[in-house]
Amino acid sequence: MLRKIQMFALIFVFLFVLVGCSSNEPTIVGVWYSEQEKINMTINEDGTFHITDVSLEDGDLLGGTYRIEGDQFIYTPTGEDELANTFTLTGDTLVLTYEGYTSTLKRVKE
Repeated sequence: MLRKIQMFALIFVFLFVLVGCSSNEPTIVGVWYSEQEKINMTINEDGTFHITDVSLEDGDLLGGTYRIEGDQFIYTPTGEDELANTFTLTGDTLVLTYEGYTSTLKRVKE
């Protein structure tokens, strides 16, 4: 009987953790727009990103890879050195800060 209770408790804890991990926590994956810079930033689930200047006809600016470590958005533009921005995500607002410069982006789509 004690073994059954332990197994039930273990299964319950596993399911609780599984449900908690699959919650709808905010994610930076999606398409973001910055009014101040007039750019779109696409952050993909596969660890890649792409930035376009929406005010230009061929607005391709930058692309590369990224990773998240704590509150750091660490990215490596193609052919460039790695850089790190501190970020905060509140609802559909992403704020990136790099060496005292702050950029605010609004989510366009997930």
